[in-house]
Amino acid sequence: MRILGITLPENKRIEIALTAIYGIGRPRALYILKEAKVGVDIKSKDLNVEQENAIRKIIEGFKIIDMPNILLGGGPGTATQSMTLQAYIDWNTLNLGRSAAIAYLLLILVSVVATVYVSFVRRRVTDLA
Repeated sequence: MRILGITLPENKRIEIALTAIYGIGRPRALYILKEAKVGVDIKSKDLNVEQENAIRKIIEGFKIIDMPNILLGGGPGTATQSMTLQAYIDWNTLNLGRSAAIAYLLLILVSVVATVYVSFVRRRVTDLA
């Protein structure tokens, strides 16, 4: 099984094999397996496709929230807190209105940037042709 460009050891229990990924220790590996509903006694080579995908999905989710905090050191207070992290915190504390508002703002922002990018690329392609 390969996650984030790292091949997990096949003959080890998945709880131990996940620690081969940078940033995942035993506590986080146990959390991932609990959320993915995968037993800790299973060896990584014995996982089925659904279990592998569930584990990958949870680990990919960490990249959205953890990486900015790791790279920026958490900043003073909430100075380096991203909008995605704030939306997650609001959702987790059941402040669903604010979480939805942030999600819509992010959707609009990404849509505008994508539209501008596509129109720019389309213009360049037509100029080259």
